[in-house]
Amino acid sequence: MAAMPAAASAATPAATTFTGWDAPASLGVGTPSHVSASGTTTAILGSDVKDQRVPIAVTSAAGSRVGRVEINGGDAAGLAIAAAGPDRLLLADSCRVRHSEDRGLTWAGDPLAGCSGSNLSVTVASPDVAFASSDKKTWRTVDGGKTWTVANAGERGPQLALDQNVGFRTVVAGAAGLGLQRTVDGGASWQGVKVPGPPTDADAAPLVDALPSIAGLAKRADGAIVVGAGDVVLVSTDQGATFTRRVVPIPDDLPGATGVTVKNVVCGTAGGCVVGVTAAGDPARQSALRFDGDAFGARVAALPAAEVTGPAADAIVGITKPASGGTQVLRTDDAGATAYRPLASGDDRTGSLGVHGLLAIASVGRLHVSSDHGATWGDVALPATPNLTRVASAGGKLVALADDGTLQRLENGVWAKLADVSAIKPAALAVSGETPIVVGARGVVRLTDPAKPAPVESNVLQGRGFTSVAAQGNTVVAWGRRGKGLLVVRSTDGGKAWKQSKLPASSDDVQLVSAKTAFALDGRTLYRSTDGAKTFKRRAIAPNLGAAGPDTRGGGDPSLEFSSDQSGVLITPAGAFVTRDGAKTLRVLPTPGATTPPVASVFGSGVVLQDSVLGAVFRNGSLLKSKAPALTLRTAGKPKKGRKGTRSLTVVGVLKGAADDEPVTLVAYRGAGKDTSVLRSVTPNADGSFRVSVKLSKTQKGVQAWYRGAVLADRTDLSTISKVLTVK
Repeated sequence: MAAMPAAASAATPAATTFTGWDAPASLGVGTPSHVSASGTTTAILGSDVKDQRVPIAVTSAAGSRVGRVEINGGDAAGLAIAAAGPDRLLLADSCRVRHSEDRGLTWAGDPLAGCSGSNLSVTVASPDVAFASSDKKTWRTVDGGKTWTVANAGERGPQLALDQNVGFRTVVAGAAGLGLQRTVDGGASWQGVKVPGPPTDADAAPLVDALPSIAGLAKRADGAIVVGAGDVVLVSTDQGATFTRRVVPIPDDLPGATGVTVKNVVCGTAGGCVVGVTAAGDPARQSALRFDGDAFGARVAALPAAEVTGPAADAIVGITKPASGGTQVLRTDDAGATAYRPLASGDDRTGSLGVHGLLAIASVGRLHVSSDHGATWGDVALPATPNLTRVASAGGKLVALADDGTLQRLENGVWAKLADVSAIKPAALAVSGETPIVVGARGVVRLTDPAKPAPVESNVLQGRGFTSVAAQGNTVVAWGRRGKGLLVVRSTDGGKAWKQSKLPASSDDVQLVSAKTAFALDGRTLYRSTDGAKTFKRRAIAPNLGAAGPDTRGGGDPSLEFSSDQSGVLITPAGAFVTRDGAKTLRVLPTPGATTPPVASVFGSGVVLQDSVLGAVFRNGSLLKSKAPALTLRTAGKPKKGRKGTRSLTVVGVLKGAADDEPVTLVAYRGAGKDTSVLRSVTPNADGSFRVSVKLSKTQKGVQAWYRGAVLADRTDLSTISKVLTVK
């Protein structure tokens, strides 16, 4: 096994919301829905709600955490998250605002008094002071969210809060547009604020009660209030008693614009602000300018579209939805002087780009790499272009096949072109010894001379194309679909000479584990070779467990990842299964949320996997040596024989040592190595017992029960299987 490339930096594992699991590589929430940042703390929520839990990822100076948090409803859009301190979070969920003091691991909080079903907004003034608002009511906390009292029983609260007493909001002011209001008693009452309108002559800007538009309420580090209003910003240095007017100039990247409209204003905890604008009459054209409270400075990158905050000096965090991709959380630490970088992206759930034996997870501009099956991880930067499609390790350095038909190599932390193999229309990459092998629609390249990446000359390869390749030592197998079957070739000298070979007819993935042992996966059926991938015999079939099986939505294509000839993981259309005995037996791989991961691997007694919803990598270093629950079956009474050899019977079972409310599947057993069919799925009683009636056909020899295991907040259960209950 190749060692970790020297250019890869070690990743610091993050904590998770699942006991016994950490996150050693990428963090993610799937498609982001909400973000909040304060100081060094950033909290991100995802949008995929499953079993009334929503993804969450938190980073702070004290460490990071990723996982899921329980909510009341089934829609993430109605939530609100607020970072209120280094480890303190507030989460508004229907009529409840909960607080966490440990970066989202545990939560506490009761429903708000007098609240009835409204989505809430949360405005934070300090780590201890915050306001929660519906359209018609306001609550306030002064103890960090432990207790909340009604501040106004008939109106919403502040959009910007300076402290527990002073705050600001905008209100509709009829045909005049929007008005600005201020409270000085914690939201109990509100007063209109007169602001300077457009000047009527060169010397005066009359005070008005409303303006055609108001966008962006922000507080500078020196206490000044900055408000966007049409093509100006209004600035107050006396807590909103009076305002001065500053006209926003047209940025140099909006040529031809006749003016601008302020879209948002963000101010950091030190230094100045950033004013985001759009070209007048053309909101698709966006830009931003620095603003020091009196004068405008350099043009900077446009602000993110939503939930924009300034958690620290020159830091800006927000959400954007680019036309070219999914929703992203973006951050800058220089107020947009350079391009924003992504913190989370809905596109980062792709599984591993690595060849067998090398896990390589792409996430927000980084490639997280493990060469020891997931035990340790490092990360390197991804190239801005081209996109990498497959990654391997050759000679201790990462090499990658890119979507422009080139091979890239990582040298001193920088990706550079190693060779151009576009002539064969490359599709897949493997490494034999230290030699990259690339296969494509027009042949095979064995890259010994990067300056001359010529296709291998062979009668077997001539005029033939391939889509997949696997290698171990000097043995290489390449294959591609040809008509209704597969065209397979095999080499035993590292790709120099090739002979035609065979694989199971519809192989989805092939892994050469050692000089003798290889596995091939065809959907749910696993085949094994003990002669170096010359011939294969059926070894096991992963059962389809129906409603009580793993959730297969979001899982990757069928694939293998064996870390030895005994231990490995199968990703199948029926879920993820793990084996420790060379696939004599299979067990369901327990995963957070019971979802099927796009990739998983075994290291020692531990497992690592990528969550199919979050995109995060989860690791449990001792999972496979923990004690499995006990699952037993017996018949109640004698089976009743029916027509054509059928038998009807009542099965009594007991599941001991498992979490409550977890289902069990009863399958009909036909014999070793044969497929099963689901008879019933059942949730055991509180004591683990269950009783069901089933019917067997003539060819079905008995009943077997499967428990998929569970990864919960406070415990993880291994999956388990009962002995076969033979029925004559």
